[in-house]
Amino acid sequence: MLVSRRAFLAASAGAVAAVAGACESSASGRINVRHEGARGDGVTKDTAAIQRAVDKASRQGGNIVVVPKGRYLCGTIRLRRSVHLFLAKGALLVASPDMRDFEPIERLPYPTYADAETSDAHFALLAADGVSGIKISGLGGIDGNRVERGGPKPIGLKRCVNIAIADITITDSPNYAISLIGCDNVDVARVRIVNSFADGIDPDSCQSVTIHDCYVDAIGDGICLKASLALGAPRPTKRVSVTGCTVFSSASALKIGPETSSNVSDVTFANCRLYGRRVPDAELPDAEGGGLSIESVDGSRIDNVMVDGIHMVNVAAPLFVRLGARGRGQQVPSPGGIRNIAIANVTARGAERPSAIAGLPGHYITDVRLNNMIVLSDTPGPAPTGPVPELPAADPQNAMWGPLPASVLWARHVDGLSLQRVDLHPAPGDARPAIVTDNVLKLVQA
Repeated sequence: MLVSRRAFLAASAGAVAAVAGACESSASGRINVRHEGARGDGVTKDTAAIQRAVDKASRQGGNIVVVPKGRYLCGTIRLRRSVHLFLAKGALLVASPDMRDFEPIERLPYPTYADAETSDAHFALLAADGVSGIKISGLGGIDGNRVERGGPKPIGLKRCVNIAIADITITDSPNYAISLIGCDNVDVARVRIVNSFADGIDPDSCQSVTIHDCYVDAIGDGICLKASLALGAPRPTKRVSVTGCTVFSSASALKIGPETSSNVSDVTFANCRLYGRRVPDAELPDAEGGGLSIESVDGSRIDNVMVDGIHMVNVAAPLFVRLGARGRGQQVPSPGGIRNIAIANVTARGAERPSAIAGLPGHYITDVRLNNMIVLSDTPGPAPTGPVPELPAADPQNAMWGPLPASVLWARHVDGLSLQRVDLHPAPGDARPAIVTDNVLKLVQA
């Protein structure tokens, strides 16, 4: 049975406070990895020593494993039940450059219709599957030790409950920096992710998740919610809160989808600052959305998403909402649904492309409310030369249709669109109207 979030977080905070003042100690209740043979010299492989400390802590009922200042070269470390891994200031777990030091990608007995980055949590530096009571904290960090995408995840957790990750820094991640698959009762607080070559934080098929006061700098998506088939069967993602975060992204800073074979509901994005992050050699269409993206293309029903207090700078497109019929994992590709989307108190400047809210003929996105939104575009674009194609099976990207008829906001196949105090400024020289709607029912503007 899951403990209450309040009790779990209070216990986690108490554990961090208890170890902070004596992190070098090997007193009762704390196991120092140096006492298990870890060298921390950046040359010796310390995997076995740290694993011994983790295993001992778990056998003793859940002690704190202290990693003191140093560089600890490691392969996969399996986290155990009720163990708190504390990375002291100056402590750095460094991913071994040798792929053989890591557990291989899990061979799953079922299709997931997604790549290994989405489906696997075993090929990781810190890994756990079916474990409860994991805590990772401290002012130390994890170095992914790569210069491009393709390598182990710094943290990969699957089917775990009662998880706290706080205050650490993750750099140069070649894979999703924090990957959560089928995990419940999770708190990620004040984590810094710097120069991730893939996504930052990805909760997939997870429930009761809070991500707050984090800094994410990623070439991939910043914080991306999914509900894929990584577990072999649909499992909804719900009750997720992302607040007070600063996100730099070359793709979408805050995102739901597109790997959404199950439903997503009760999501809050609030009080976040989002920035575009340009990769010199990347094509502009590589940015799926830019700021906030909400995508259902594999049958998911996305319901009750609240967005409030978001400030965006130089994102490709501030808002991208797409209901499509790509159909991965479906016998017959068919759209799900997107409904009840409330977006308030948003500013965006330096937008390069118009925002888009687009369903399909006969499959409407329903009940979208934009309130107190200011968008300033700075890149003029051409008008389309013909009808905008539907492209129901295409991978979702804001640039998928080519030029759009609106300069700031385009909406098509929407049932219930409310625009209250929405102030849209086209780029100088852009001849397109600021807003264009097509087959939008119950449009309200004030």
